[in-house]
Amino acid sequence: MTVGDKLLYSPKELFDSYLHGKKYSIPPYQRGYKWDTKDIERLLKDINEFSPNEDLDLFYCLQNITLVECRDSFSVVDGQQRLTTLTVILSYLDEYGLINEKLQYNVRHETEEFLKEYIFKPSELKTIHNWEELLEIECNKGKDYDYQDIFYLFNAYKTVQTWFEANPDFVSVMKDKILNHVKLIVNLPKNIEEQELFENLNGKRVPLDGADLIRALIITRVAKKEVGDLDDSIKQNVLINERRVKIGLMLDRINLWWADDNKKNYFHQFTKESKASDENTISFNDVTYPINYLYKLYVLAYGEGVLDMEFFEKKVIEDGFLEELQLLQRTMENWYNDKVLYHLILFTSIYAREKSEDSPTLNFKELLKQWKELYRKDFIRFLKKRIANTEVFDDLIKQSERS
Repeated sequence: MTVGDKLLYSPKELFDSYLHGKKYSIPPYQRGYKWDTKDIERLLKDINEFSPNEDLDLFYCLQNITLVECRDSFSVVDGQQRLTTLTVILSYLDEYGLINEKLQYNVRHETEEFLKEYIFKPSELKTIHNWEELLEIECNKGKDYDYQDIFYLFNAYKTVQTWFEANPDFVSVMKDKILNHVKLIVNLPKNIEEQELFENLNGKRVPLDGADLIRALIITRVAKKEVGDLDDSIKQNVLINERRVKIGLMLDRINLWWADDNKKNYFHQFTKESKASDENTISFNDVTYPINYLYKLYVLAYGEGVLDMEFFEKKVIEDGFLEELQLLQRTMENWYNDKVLYHLILFTSIYAREKSEDSPTLNFKELLKQWKELYRKDFIRFLKKRIANTEVFDDLIKQSERS
């Protein structure tokens, strides 16, 4: 991924300039739309609570969609739930001109009809009270809409309607946020068959890795935030691009440092504590992207140990994120390069990590906490005391005395 590549697009761009006259096509092998009430309410709540700042170009990231470009369309291989939900929300907000027939469902003919009749143009959907009433209306027209994906589409619209009716003052602000300040990361891989790509995604092996996405978020957000708003727009753009290049080079250096198998083996005792989110379809492949070792340590140090893009999307917005990440990297280099720390930390983490009567379990977060609170000599004293209180140490002393 080059520094200048554009990965982030707003819904306004996705449904307009990005398409160049094409449509988004949901292929038949995809499961139907299935976001429920809580998913949509959580999305609306998160967007509503997000505060964009024009000067800093902050945005709410709705993760990624993966597309395959065809002659007349972009086939949505991954992310159809997010793209469809955006379509439903924009329909309620009367953005019919933007979304009109730009999302094509090839799952079944009835789904296509429902979208054309109720979502892509003004309709009586707001006045229909429940699912049974919709089915009755369509039955009188000789149509059968009693399908699961149509039910979820109908429910999504009614959930959006209920949320906005409960928050009428947010309509105009939310409309601007959704159109311009929500962003999606668009993955458009080349030279790969659509079916192969779909199988890779379902097997949790996506072409775009978590390291790529985090890099894009850091380069896009941090550089603009650090430079700030200048009166001279040309100077501002030059400084932003320079900062983006420097950040990219810094991340490359970190990635290279972690490429050493000896370092991977040493820190694996900690990174094995991290785990992937059950809902995350994005891989964090530390073989292809060694920097993922650092990201795994970061979620252990500053999160709940779960590798999830949503966590990083929120952290990147915060002040000092990049400095925090760099400080963690310098700490790991310090631990690894200092011969005394290297052996004491290794021995402690293997043999003296379990909690005792007066000491908690020494996982990575707790170890890092002690390092931050103590001087080096006191940290060494802490590790030695921890080791001295273990049965392993007692056994070593006894063996030494016998010999």
